[in-house]
Amino acid sequence: MADISAFPALSSIVSGDDSLLLSEQGPIQTFTFAADTKAGQVVIYVSGTSGSVTPAVGATDEVVAGVALYDVDSGDKGAVAMAGCIAKVVNFSTSVAITPGQWLITNDNAVKGTVGALTLTPAGTTVTQYTNVVGVAIEGIAVSSYGFAVILPIPISVSNSA
Repeated sequence: MADISAFPALSSIVSGDDSLLLSEQGPIQTFTFAADTKAGQVVIYVSGTSGSVTPAVGATDEVVAGVALYDVDSGDKGAVAMAGCIAKVVNFSTSVAITPGQWLITNDNAVKGTVGALTLTPAGTTVTQYTNVVGVAIEGIAVSSYGFAVILPIPISVSNSA
């Protein structure tokens, strides 16, 4: 499986973009961005820094804040679509599509802020805890592309197979 090499420019990020402040798109919060971030990148909380986010890197223990609504420079404030919002996210893969209903987690792609599908099949001898859950795909997300997901950053445990 190969990773995408660049984060695409997205023309719209939130379902029903017509008026973010007046529409019922879920909670949107302003944060200070610790790194340059593109619209649609999944962002995580910066540990030890209140009110700060940065693009996700795919660590299973990172905690998702939501999805950046527009490009933001490092050190600037920007809006993040949080739990309950429907927002576009980017599939990290150039070879595996995401199907509707799949749980999504952050991915370790060098591009940062991308998602992949969480495999819920038990494996190994230990339980795996994922705090890097982004949400659920609500439409198919083609390879090297983007699609809508409901943002639900809740931890998921995958049991062992033993």
